[in-house]
Amino acid sequence: MPTIIGSGVTGFNGGASSLSTALNISATGSDRCLVVATFVYGTGVQAEQDVSGVTYNGVAMTAAVASYGVWADRGLLRFWELRNPGTGSSFNIVATCGASVSELGILAAAFSDVDQTTPFGTQVGTNGTASTTSTGTVSLSGSDIALAAWTGYDAAGAYTITPNGTGIVEDENGNTGTTMGFQYRANATIGWTHSVSVDAFQQLSIPLKHVGGGGAATLTSATPSGTLGTQTTATLGATTDVTSGTFYGVVDTAGNISGITAAQVKAGQNNGSVSAVAASNTAVSTTSPATAVTGLTAATGYSYAVVQNSTGGDSNVLTGTFTTAAATVNPATRNFGPKGFLSTLVTM
Repeated sequence: MPTIIGSGVTGFNGGASSLSTALNISATGSDRCLVVATFVYGTGVQAEQDVSGVTYNGVAMTAAVASYGVWADRGLLRFWELRNPGTGSSFNIVATCGASVSELGILAAAFSDVDQTTPFGTQVGTNGTASTTSTGTVSLSGSDIALAAWTGYDAAGAYTITPNGTGIVEDENGNTGTTMGFQYRANATIGWTHSVSVDAFQQLSIPLKHVGGGGAATLTSATPSGTLGTQTTATLGATTDVTSGTFYGVVDTAGNISGITAAQVKAGQNNGSVSAVAASNTAVSTTSPATAVTGLTAATGYSYAVVQNSTGGDSNVLTGTFTTAAATVNPATRNFGPKGFLSTLVTM
């Protein structure tokens, strides 16, 4: 999935028509994409309220998408992008408006492993008033991630916002009660919690596409292993980089799991294309999917296989082994063998 390799922020330069910030982009990784979120609030005609252009080290960036806010149509968030930007330190990002504006801010982040043909998916713009939360839900595919830029205003003054994903940069302007935030998340629903019920907010969310347009999930760290604490049940799990789709698991003997295919796992079958000893599946919504199987036998060694299917296709097939717990012996069971029967008669 896309990986962050640099970020920067410069916010709320009032009474100016341009703003700049320095950004250090690591040379690590390939298929890089610089994403800049600009916020502008003006009081003049609409043409004076928009950012007319953004450059990175003198190279013009492309305007991606925009979403108007709720402040009499005078607040505007917009994403800008530049594919395969140069790497290094102190490269200036400059945003320019048609005229001096009341507020102007820049939030920037660079990512690697981004699709160079179509870096963005379909945007979702949300706004509201008198709220302590804000969210947007985008459509993710394969290893895509969601980006979100946020800005809000509260007349009472300073407040904080907490992202439900990984916060990249944030700028709080306590003098005017205006705040900006930028975050990313490997989940379709992305948003913030506000420390106060803000007077107004706007959020712009968009998918950042993995190189190749979003691929299949990659599974790692299969669980369980060793001897379980359960006799007839087990929970099969793994770690994934795609938080959507369906997670499948099958359990059988080692010989019946070796060389098993994704299609067989999804069908609940072993490598002979017949029903496995146990099978189950569940929807994926986190990076740690798990599915429970039943009908196992106590004190038995098993092998298992798991696979995830999403819009990007089938993941790798991950396998593991475990042993179920031994059967419980009831110590209160009486022995009525020949000796026990004779002892009973003598007692009588």
